[in-house]
Order: sequence, then structure tokens, then C-alpha cells
Amino acid sequence: MIEKLGPYQIKAELGRGSGGIVYRAVDPASGEEVALKTLPKGGLDPVRDSTMMERLRREAESTAMLRHPNIVRVHSLREDQGEVYLVMEFVRGRSVQEALDKHEKFSVRDVARIISAAASALDFAHQSSIVHRDVKPANLMLTEDGGLKVMDFGAVKILHGERAELTTVGTAVGSPHYMSPEQIRGVGVDGRSDQFSLAVIAYELLAGRRPFAAESLAAILYQIADEQPAPLSSLRKNLPAEVDAVFARALAKKREERYPTCSAFAEDLSAAILPAGSGKKTRLWIAIGVAAAAVIAAILLLIRLK
Repeated sequence: MIEKLGPYQIKAELGRGSGGIVYRAVDPASGEEVALKTLPKGGLDPVRDSTMMERLRREAESTAMLRHPNIVRVHSLREDQGEVYLVMEFVRGRSVQEALDKHEKFSVRDVARIISAAASALDFAHQSSIVHRDVKPANLMLTEDGGLKVMDFGAVKILHGERAELTTVGTAVGSPHYMSPEQIRGVGVDGRSDQFSLAVIAYELLAGRRPFAAESLAAILYQIADEQPAPLSSLRKNLPAEVDAVFARALAKKREERYPTCSAFAEDLSAAILPAGSGKKTRLWIAIGVAAAAVIAAILLLIRLK
């Protein structure tokens, strides 16, 4: 493991994958802990290398526009001695995927809290004309203090922007199990695509299995595009039939048949799965969160216009 990257002292490796390596580091000037995300080393062809660089740059640009308590903050994109990396907020916790890998069970209250927080973050991004396009358990961080943060905006689409796509038209972007039907077809997406992905996660947390699962990638994509998942109420005891209607709408094949926002889905989900009376309080907090996100988005827009 390297000991230093630019001015930052490397303390530990947090994880690695096809998208690169993430380190926990310390800024010696301020003593602040940060996360550094680097590009993968070696073995990449020029086209993929260029795509990965573009994804890192896009993540820095898009997240710089987003200031929300449920979104991991990116401080800057830096280059030192040929090494390009993102300097990000360091979040203590674990991903939802890590919890699923350990076969942890989620209570209905946990699911309502996680989905509501993620919905607030995604709606805030959508209000800034940003679609995440890679909403999945690995990109939802459960913080040590009980919160949640959405991360990895490297696959974003910026609606109405000058550079809207990372890939050519007709190319699917996302993680197969959590992609929306429109992502599979490689057509235009909006915030309702992220809503579909979020609903897949909610279904998985409640049922303990994914709504679309098969042995081959082709079969998975076919299910997403053309088949309906099993009713959730048949997979988890004590869930009312109302929850099936919520998922039928959020997982609709046609995006115009889904909820208008992620928070609208989260609100109906909470009302369906929480005990009587609990849903009202959750809906109140969701409404407050949506209103606050709208105000912040308006302020940021005014600042950019100036």
C-alpha cells in the first residue's frame, strides 16, 4: 500500500474494484480525515482508460453541485505526479451491500428510514437536473450515527447539459440487477429511472431476495423489461397487500406509470409497511426533507445564475 498521495498521508485501504481504489487518508495541514478515490492501475485499454477518467471527472463536477446531508461530498479532483484522484468526505460506516452480504435482516423501520433518506438525496439531485443512473446497495452508505449517504455519482446523466452522456447512444449504463427498463434499452432516462432502482433495493431489503434474479445476465434483463416480480406480501409475513400496489407502481415498466418523485414512493412505502400512526410521522419528515431540498436547490441555482 502506498504511504502518501499528494499532500495526503494514507492510513488504510477502504476498498478496491474495477472503478479503482479508495483510501482513508489524513490532510496534514488540517488534520481532517478524507477518502481518496484513485483510478485503477494497469491493464486498461485506451478507450476504457479514457472512460474511467471521464467518469471520475464527471463525479467531481456533478457532486460539487450537490450539497445535501444524504450525499457524500466531493471536495476536489486532483492530480499529483500523474496520479489523478478524488478527495472526498470520509464516511464512517458500511454499505447496504456489505450488510446484505452478511445476510443481515432489516426491520420495516430500517427499510423506511433507508429508503426515505436515499429518496430525499436522489430527489435533490433530480431537482438539479442530475440523474444518478447507478443506484444500488453498494452506493448507499449506512453511517455509524444511523444516517445514510448516497455516493458514486460517476455514471450520472446531466439533463439539459452540454455533456449529458458518458457513453454513446444505445449503450446501457448501470448495474444489471438494479437497472430500469429504459436503461436496458439504452434510451433516455430521468429521475424515475433512479426511482425504479431504489424500489428494487427496497424490495430486496424487505424480501431478502432481489425481485429480478436468474442464472444468466440475459434472463435478468428480460425479467426487468418484461416480467413482474412476485408480490412482496407473499414473501414476508405481516406485510399488508397495500405494499404490493406500492411496488407495482414504483416498478412499472413504463416510467410514466411510476411515482412522480422518489419521495412520493418512499412516503407510500412507509405508510404501507409501518404500524398505524408511524407512517404519519415519517411522511411529515419526508415532506420537510423534500421542502428543504427544494429550497437549497433554488438557492444554488440563483448562485450559479449570478
